Amino acid sequence: MALLREGLGIQRAFNDYAGTGMMVADLVEKTVQKTVQSGDHEQAGRMLGAARALLRGHEVGMNPEFHRRLLESLSACETAVWEALGPAAEEALEEGTKCGSSGRAVSLVLDRGMEVKPSGTTAAEPNPLTRREREVATLVAQGLTNVQIAAELVLSPRTVGGHIDHIMTKLGFNRRAQIAAWWTASRTPAT
Repeated sequence: MALLREGLGIQRAFNDYAGTGMMVADLVEKTVQKTVQSGDHEQAGRMLGAARALLRGHEVGMNPEFHRRLLESLSACETAVWEALGPAAEEALEEGTKCGSSGRAVSLVLDRGMEVKPSGTTAAEPNPLTRREREVATLVAQGLTNVQIAAELVLSPRTVGGHIDHIMTKLGFNRRAQIAAWWTASRTPAT
């Protein structure tokens, strides 16, 4: 599981949606199985709902055998959730599907073991970056160099480098790819 989490963090930085989808699917499958085995069926139901949202559209490019095995495994977990919760299972599944964007769902898988907050939740996650730093992070995530970012934002390359240093310090990162992965997970608007 630790290797899957690390690999998923790396995969997100490259915007490889098929590869990310397969890794998310495998991680979700293992996490849901563990949660069902622990007896926390309500959480497993929320996780299954989030898995539905995450996996929607990711079957393209996925190994057909892997996809079949994944669906069988998740179906078995869902059966266990329905048997344990009865009609309340539908509510747990629905709550999980409201986790929001796929970037948020991936972040939940990586960072908090799929603790799902419905997308209607009003409490915003704190963002330590300034508006300009968010703009720079967005362009870093798009793969632009400092010179290209400077041209886009009408700044000097040195100023862009300073923003990137501040971003890495605030987020505890030491590589540009980590900024890209963070941005992909959070989908922080650059406004």
